[in-house]
Amino acid sequence: MSEKINHQRCRFLGIAAMTIATTQLGRFGSAIAFGGSGAPAQT
Repeated sequence: MSEKINHQRCRFLGIAAMTIATTQLGRFGSAIAFGGSGAPAQT
């Protein structure tokens, strides 16, 4: 591998991956927060 590493591309891809992961986690957290019926569980 004699190619040089393009640091700007690596940084861009890293930021893009972090953005996608954060978005997915945000959606998952919202689904949990709004997924309940609102009534307390009866035991």
